[in-house]
Amino acid sequence: MRIPDSVIEEVSRRTDIVELIGNYVTLKASGSRYMGLCPFHNERTPSFSVNPEVGAYYCFGCHKGGSAFNFVMEMEGLNFPEAVKYLADKAGVEFTTEVEDDSSRRRKALLELYSRVANSFAYFLDDSERGKSALETLSDRGITSDTIRRFGLGYAPDDPFWLRGFLEKKEYSAGFLSECGLFTKANEKRALFAGRIMFPIRSNRGEVVAFGGRITAGDGPKYINSPETEIFHKRMSLYGIDLALKPIRTSRRVVLCEGYMDVLALHQAGIENAVAALGTALTGEHGAFLQRYCNSALLVFDADEAGARATSRAAGILETHGVLCEVAPLDEGTDPADLLRHGGSQAVVDAISSPLSALEFLVRSSMNATSASSPEGKEFVLSEVFPYISLMRSEVRRGESLRLAADLVGADREAVLRDFGRYRRTAKTRSDGHVTGVPSGHSESAQD
Repeated sequence: MRIPDSVIEEVSRRTDIVELIGNYVTLKASGSRYMGLCPFHNERTPSFSVNPEVGAYYCFGCHKGGSAFNFVMEMEGLNFPEAVKYLADKAGVEFTTEVEDDSSRRRKALLELYSRVANSFAYFLDDSERGKSALETLSDRGITSDTIRRFGLGYAPDDPFWLRGFLEKKEYSAGFLSECGLFTKANEKRALFAGRIMFPIRSNRGEVVAFGGRITAGDGPKYINSPETEIFHKRMSLYGIDLALKPIRTSRRVVLCEGYMDVLALHQAGIENAVAALGTALTGEHGAFLQRYCNSALLVFDADEAGARATSRAAGILETHGVLCEVAPLDEGTDPADLLRHGGSQAVVDAISSPLSALEFLVRSSMNATSASSPEGKEFVLSEVFPYISLMRSEVRRGESLRLAADLVGADREAVLRDFGRYRRTAKTRSDGHVTGVPSGHSESAQD
């Protein structure tokens, strides 16, 4: 689409770039400019400059810069027309376009479709006898009506052919519906979701872009997610981000958990900066996104072997992006959803109130997997945490972490430092100059 130059100029004129960027970065006046820590890379000394006179920003560290439009595009993941509209809405400028291309029209149509379907699912859960069992399931797990409303939960009717008929009556074309992600590939008349509690997945701007569905009875996988479309990419999406983003910005901290019900439980317990990845392990894209808004994270994953692996991977990715991690050591076989169900909101709060550093958690987790009293066991534990420690950018943190790891396993500190030096030299040779680094040898690909 083409936006008239007059609209762009008016939006730019009405936008206070210091106020805009100040919503994301703590800025301090420095002469005629403002300085702060760059939101695009990890730094300790402010090198990010905002010049209100020319309406521009620039980072002397990573060399990113531009106008208010560029900043919003980077921070919110928008294209240029979307950035103009975003700022136009804030500035009270009427937004018009001269031409809307096919891609923009299709994206707009998909967002309208998913919003309509989300409202229909919410109706079936709230106002229909058909949603009674789903409501009972949620109620049994301690989920309140307020939480249901805030997250827009719904219910997909048992009839798998209802949705197609409903949308055809709304005059959606067969071709559009076949590619919208709401129907199975084997039968384009059959809805992907039927007889399931529905969790609308929203972008950080609050747009419904996909769904997750939890089965209420019968056979089939417990959870399924929408396939990827033009508006939904699992590697970049986080459940609950629309509600959590403001608390994350304010606290500069994110709470990461494993699933839909865990996010609901944490928010209901007042922990409103909680989000979860969607059918995939935490990715580099997630890390890059979260780095913009926070500098610390609390990992609240299941207390089992898979949860330990997920914690190890997430800690490595976040460390790479300069986000410091702590871990809530839950009792075995529990997660936030279980805690809410059996002990209420206070049980959730109590369970995450005394976190461990990510390093201590990784050491203890590895010690539980072997006999750490033997020299071979100590060597194994340290080899498991060396990849994580190697990701640390600070020499001070790296050195202190090695000493802590040595103390936890009962090894000689100097010997551990020498072993780590050999590990880094070997890792550097093996990677041919590339950074290694997800603990326990996990690959960087998503775990679907």
